[in-house]
Amino acid sequence: MSSTPGPEKSAAAENVPSDKQPKPALQPHAYVVWRGAALLLILMVAYLWWTRNFGEGLAGIPVVAALVAAFSFAFGFMGEGEQKWLRKKFLHFLVSGRFLAPASMVMIVLLFSTAPVVVVSQGEELGVKLSPADNSAATEASHASKDNPARFHLWSTPFGRPVMLEVKGYAPKIIEVAAPLGVTISPERDLTLPVALLVRPGPDAMRELASGGSFRLLRSENGSWKEIASAKPQQQKSLLIAPTSMIVPRELMADWLLELQAQKGLSENARSALLIKWKNPLLVKLAADARELSPRQNLKAEIYAASTGAVPRGPLVASGCIELPEAPGRIVDLPLDNCGGTP
Repeated sequence: MSSTPGPEKSAAAENVPSDKQPKPALQPHAYVVWRGAALLLILMVAYLWWTRNFGEGLAGIPVVAALVAAFSFAFGFMGEGEQKWLRKKFLHFLVSGRFLAPASMVMIVLLFSTAPVVVVSQGEELGVKLSPADNSAATEASHASKDNPARFHLWSTPFGRPVMLEVKGYAPKIIEVAAPLGVTISPERDLTLPVALLVRPGPDAMRELASGGSFRLLRSENGSWKEIASAKPQQQKSLLIAPTSMIVPRELMADWLLELQAQKGLSENARSALLIKWKNPLLVKLAADARELSPRQNLKAEIYAASTGAVPRGPLVASGCIELPEAPGRIVDLPLDNCGGTP
């Protein structure tokens, strides 16, 4: 005979503390809810990482954009039943452990090992170069414009990594790039203008320039002199090496006047004429592949007479040497005299 539980057993079950009673098994659909929440979190983090590194849309990586376009094109040729079956299989795969676990690991690795450097220009297009602070040979180059910022993708960590940023028209700067946020640079806000060099020839050297003579600027790099700018002015003027025209400060012109007054052989008219030529310099830009001027660089300016034969330059007329001081965005004066020319 089968026995039924008596009232004693029912009462005993009721007296068992609630924390000791067996808990009901988690329903299958609850796993789907938790996995769906995990999938949503992964997709949100992936979207934020993508837009930070590549901007909106898929144009940042052409291969991915092409694959998405090809899949959408092929999907349009399927029947309605095939499309529903494929969507169902795909959604089941997305909420499965086979996808969520590897996807989580990939996102963690990407977040803590990659960092973007984004350079946004508010004006004209700018050339941008980025290189590790300890290895200038591994240089990446790009261009930044108002509608298309320059983007660089670096291996980094949350502790940061120093890199050298060079933007055309601005002084080079070492920046710290840490994962996952990286850094956004607006040159107008975050960078300083480079040192501007005003090369000031004497009367004889300026006459040579007006008669077909040539000017060149050299920088000391790795123990040798490298030409970084040159010009044939065909006029009697000083030379301003800078990204854009600048007004000569009154303090600098006052120093020039004191210098000229100390030269007893010059008349008042000659002094005035020299001041006018010096305070209205000819703008000379650096070569396209040359780095901007920055403090502690050793420079040499040379002026040559016009060439009279097959040689590219005539005799050396005047030259001057200088180590650039800490004067970002300011004009540094370089009067020319003899310091030895470079043939």
